[in-house]
Amino acid sequence: MTHSDQYTQELADEICVRIAEGETLVGICADVHMPRPVVVRTWVMKDINAFRGQYNGARKMWADSLADEMKELLDQDPVEMGCFQKFGNNAIALLREKIRGYQWLCSKANPSMYGDKLDMQHSGEVTKRVHIVDSFQGVKFRDVNGRITNAN
Repeated sequence: MTHSDQYTQELADEICVRIAEGETLVGICADVHMPRPVVVRTWVMKDINAFRGQYNGARKMWADSLADEMKELLDQDPVEMGCFQKFGNNAIALLREKIRGYQWLCSKANPSMYGDKLDMQHSGEVTKRVHIVDSFQGVKFRDVNGRITNAN
């Protein structure tokens, strides 16, 4: 069996469902009946059969799956998970880094939901001052050599 690089709605639907459930595109495309990852990305780039919107929606749901997985990790007891037996005193640091990685991925996959909230609101008033000079008498200037000269 070989990979199928031909777009079908059935393949597109399966890819998007599996992404939304938390699988990676590389993992999905490892299946023999799936296209290669570069082919799927080409479908997105060329927006074959409006695939871009479906794919981007699945990516946002993928972020939700990651958030759920983070919650599962946080709710588990590291001792029961076997982390301490495997990693010793580094277990908590490793879990912390895994959570940070998931947080970063979520913030990139769905920034409106999981990204940092930036307050871009401006409050207050803007004051602009304009100084009008109607005469250069008595004004001193510096020439290119730094010497002071009169304006007249």
